[in-house]
Amino acid sequence: VVDAENDTVTASVTHFTTFAVVGTAASLPLPRRETPASLSLSDLTIQPQGVEPGEPVTVTVSVANTGDARGTLALQIDGVIEATMTVAGNTSETVSFTVTREEPGEYTVAVGSLTGSFTVATPEVAPPPEKEEPTPEPAVDVASPPEVDEKELPVGKEPIEPAGSKWPLVGGIIAGVVVVGVFFFFFWRDSEGWNIPKQ
Repeated sequence: VVDAENDTVTASVTHFTTFAVVGTAASLPLPRRETPASLSLSDLTIQPQGVEPGEPVTVTVSVANTGDARGTLALQIDGVIEATMTVAGNTSETVSFTVTREEPGEYTVAVGSLTGSFTVATPEVAPPPEKEEPTPEPAVDVASPPEVDEKELPVGKEPIEPAGSKWPLVGGIIAGVVVVGVFFFFFWRDSEGWNIPKQ
């Protein structure tokens, strides 16, 4: 009797002698060998394809690994590996990478045999602020007194003339007094007999 669970063989004997147990080995399946990773890529997308410096760009690709072993997927920017990701065996998934660039220009993206590109725009330089020209001060005419609108003066108020504007009037009065004084001097001299008698 063969006990497969306990790996034993049992037999009944009727006398003492030498016995031999003979059997045939069962055919066992050979162990399956693990296949290497085999990656298939499709549907590469780059969004957005135009950005400002420092803005993120998302690179997406669909990948299928038909092998048993894990596979490694690499993202390259201008021929330099930017990032990597591991894909399990016998799986399919969508993989995303995010990159940023500060320098303006066009960048080439490669994931496996799939390629694309995105562009970083040149930032606009703001024009320098315009210089404000100083407002010229209005010229002040010292000789001419400012005009006063009599309509704007309160009732009963006369416009006040600057002190310097009365000098012509005062000078005229003084000149008139001098002329009158000289006239009366000569008149009085003639009338009072200032005539000197002749010798």
